[in-house]
Amino acid sequence: MNNKRGITLVALVITIVILLILAGISIIGLTKAGVLKNAELAKEEYQKSVKKEENDLNKINEYIKGNRENNTKESELIQEVTFEVIETKGTSIKVQINVKETNENDARGYFVYINDEVVAVKDENTIKIEKLNIATEYKIKCGVIDKNGNIKESSENKVQTLEKEVLYDGVDSSIFEPFRVDSSSYSAYGQKNGYYIINALGQDARAGINVKDKVDLTNVKKVIVNTDLYNNYGSSFIGTIYLGICNQKNNSIDFVKSINYSTNATKNERKILELDVSDIEGEYYIKTIVVHPSNVTNYGFTSNIYSIELN
Repeated sequence: MNNKRGITLVALVITIVILLILAGISIIGLTKAGVLKNAELAKEEYQKSVKKEENDLNKINEYIKGNRENNTKESELIQEVTFEVIETKGTSIKVQINVKETNENDARGYFVYINDEVVAVKDENTIKIEKLNIATEYKIKCGVIDKNGNIKESSENKVQTLEKEVLYDGVDSSIFEPFRVDSSSYSAYGQKNGYYIINALGQDARAGINVKDKVDLTNVKKVIVNTDLYNNYGSSFIGTIYLGICNQKNNSIDFVKSINYSTNATKNERKILELDVSDIEGEYYIKTIVVHPSNVTNYGFTSNIYSIELN
């Protein structure tokens, strides 16, 4: 018996050594195949593109300012520049720049400036300007750079952003990353006809949604969620919903700032949650969580999300 145990132990040690060797080979293989290197290169390329865009904006600003100060003649290759606003939201405006040129491909670059400051420069004629203030009027002008480096500008127009930014309108739930913390086999979330449903099923369970991408709240006063709430147990069942902002996407009740509301409603109770973010600057994730009480073993607490807006 002792000999058999010894052989088993030796076999185990040999197996572990082989696994370690294979793991080392896999890592070397990944490195040789360029997977890790490509990931690092992708990061460097992104950082370079961000830096290039910043440099381009600075150069365009200096170039336009120099042209005006030196009374440089405008482009003779570009006959006319106009633009139309093709999308207006609470914090963004998208424009399409139209060019009448002498020959095809005379136009080499497009730019937009707001209140006499260049905010975007692209090699495509459709440009989206983001991180604007809600319900604010802007003076917008567009321009084109020709192949000789001369510029032609459009006339100036005033455009006002909307009074709110709609993140979710009851239809497109692709902005959500849902989660659940429970042992139930029942569906905890999903898009329905005109709303998104979230169910916390079981004692101390919770379920919710993270907005997939960070949202810039610098110029936002409120995050507003339009929902209704109910449980399918009875008046002794008190569920809670949280609305908050956070630095990381997760499934915990962990926020930089939040509000909550508790109810024992057994029929749909409409509730407008308003989180004041007027003192917040920067980008954050928006998260909504519904929490099942600890005094009830089964049944569910439900929130139907109809809209999420920035105001």
